[in-house]
Amino acid sequence: MAGCGGGCNSRKARRVAIAVTLGGLGKITAREYFSGTALFYTFGLGIGMFLLYMLMNTYYHASDKYVLRLRFSFIMMLTGLFVVFMIGHHYLIYWTNFMAKLSPLYFQWRNNASTLLMLSMPFAFYLSIHKYPFFFVGGLQYLAILFTGSRGGALGGTVECALCLIVLVYCDKKNRKKTLITIATLVTVAFSVFIMPLMRFFEPVLTRLAGGDDIREGLIRRALEDFKSNVLFGRGLGYNGNADVHNPAKFAICWYHSSPFQVIGSFGLVGVAAFAFQLYNRMKVIWEKITVFNLTLFVSYAGLFMMSLVNPGEFCPIPYGMVATLLFIICDKNNIAPEYFPGGKEEEIKIELT
Repeated sequence: MAGCGGGCNSRKARRVAIAVTLGGLGKITAREYFSGTALFYTFGLGIGMFLLYMLMNTYYHASDKYVLRLRFSFIMMLTGLFVVFMIGHHYLIYWTNFMAKLSPLYFQWRNNASTLLMLSMPFAFYLSIHKYPFFFVGGLQYLAILFTGSRGGALGGTVECALCLIVLVYCDKKNRKKTLITIATLVTVAFSVFIMPLMRFFEPVLTRLAGGDDIREGLIRRALEDFKSNVLFGRGLGYNGNADVHNPAKFAICWYHSSPFQVIGSFGLVGVAAFAFQLYNRMKVIWEKITVFNLTLFVSYAGLFMMSLVNPGEFCPIPYGMVATLLFIICDKNNIAPEYFPGGKEEEIKIELT
C-alpha cells in the first residue's frame, strides 16, 4: 500500500461513499431519505467521511520533530484515561448506590465508554514497551471496561486485553519476564483470593450475557428480511421499518446494532462489495509491515470491530467512523515515514510469524 498510498485508500473511501449514498435506492421513500437524521448519517458515513479522509490524509504526516507513532499512542492513551476518569466520577456520584448493590452501576453511555476504552487500551500497552508503568495504565483501562457493565465490553474487552498481552509478551523481550510474572501474580490473586467476590460483583453482567438478547435477534432477522426486499441496494439509512423491534433514541437511525447486518440491510450487495473491499485494503495497510505499532493498530481496530458486532459502533460517523479512518491513515503514514525521522528505525522489530 505504501506504493500507492493515499490514492488506493481514496478509491476505497469513494466506493463506500457511493454505496452509502445509494443505500435504499428503489425502496426508500423521499421523506425517509431526506429527513434530517438520515441526511446526517448518510452524509457523515458517505461523502462526509470521504472528505474527512481526504482532509486528514493531506494534513497528517510523520514529522522530523516527534515520533508519529508515539505521539498518536500517547493521545489515544490519554483519551482512555479521560474515559476512566468519567467512569470513576460516575461511581463517586452514586457511591451510596454502588455500595448498596456491589455490582457495576448502570449508566446509559456504558457501551460508548467501553468502545472508547477498547480503542485506546492497546496503545497504553504499546507505550509500556518504552516506559513500563504504562502497562498498569492498560490494566486500569481494562478494569474500567469491566466496571461499565457493558456485555459487549466485558466479552470483547477481555478478548482484546488477551491479544494485547500476547503481542506484548511476544514483542517486548526486554520486559518479557517482568510482564509474565506480573500477569501470573494478578491472575493468581484474582482467582485464589477474590474469585467469589468477583463472581458476585459481575453476576448481573454474566447473567445478561448468558440470557441472550431478543431485541438484537429481532433486528438480525429484520436485516435479513430487508436485504431480501432490495438485494442490490438494501433499505438505506433513513429506513424506519425497524421501529417496531427497537425504537431508536432521538436523532438516531433505526440501527440493526451489528455492522455486518447493517451493511446488508442498509446497502445490499453494493454495500457488501464496498465495505469488504474497504476491510481488505485496511488489512493490507496493517500487514504490509508487521511491526509492534501496526499490531497495536490492528488490536485497537479489532476492539472497535468487536463492539460494532453488537452495537452501532463504526456506523456512528463521529467519533467511531472518524477514528477508524484515522487509525489507517496513521498506519499508512508511519509505514512510509523516512528512516531518518525521529524513531524511524525503532521497533521496526519485524515480527516473525514462522
